[in-house]
Amino acid sequence: VQRLCDRAILLEKGRVKADGEPVMVCQDYEFTVMREVNKKLKVDNLAKKEGKKIIGKGPLKISKVKILDDTGKEKYSFFQGANLKIRVYYETNQAIDNPGLYCLFTRYDGVFATSFFSGEQETFHHKLELGVLKDKGYVELIWPEINLGDGDFYLTVGFFPKKETKAESVMYVDPYCLHDKVYKIEIKRRNRPLQTVFDQKVKIKKVEE
Repeated sequence: VQRLCDRAILLEKGRVKADGEPVMVCQDYEFTVMREVNKKLKVDNLAKKEGKKIIGKGPLKISKVKILDDTGKEKYSFFQGANLKIRVYYETNQAIDNPGLYCLFTRYDGVFATSFFSGEQETFHHKLELGVLKDKGYVELIWPEINLGDGDFYLTVGFFPKKETKAESVMYVDPYCLHDKVYKIEIKRRNRPLQTVFDQKVKIKKVEE
């Protein structure tokens, strides 16, 4: 519509909601769709977790997970490049020294898109030490820009015992608590939908000789 038309009209329940430049009308349409998707995903994510894969015997448990935008509002549908926060609430009846926090995004077709594990000795950009977790609280993971590709993604989060060596951790073995693909979000790629798993930022340089 944006490429071929010089005017666009958006209808909602038989009434004209927007009329004008295709770029602006299409953006209005995208926001409308995202609001509806967000409402549905919020219901799905807050529903009882019966039948969903939650494993682990504690003593550190995940009581709930909230997915938030940069204003702190619960949100489950994002444009690519937006800020995204995952707030993991925990409960424990004893002090837990520096557990590893694991987060994995899996695309709807089962492809692992990106992950983070605080228990690694080194990560790509930063090292996260959780210190001692006691009683109740939450840990927040922040993606300043989410660069996942267009599509639906399942979220896995879990706490694991403190990693003692540099050897690669074996995931899904003896977690304190793991919510496996329990939560779901949608990522929309602006203007040019394309089924890539991840969009890496690129710089271009031109040299004339």
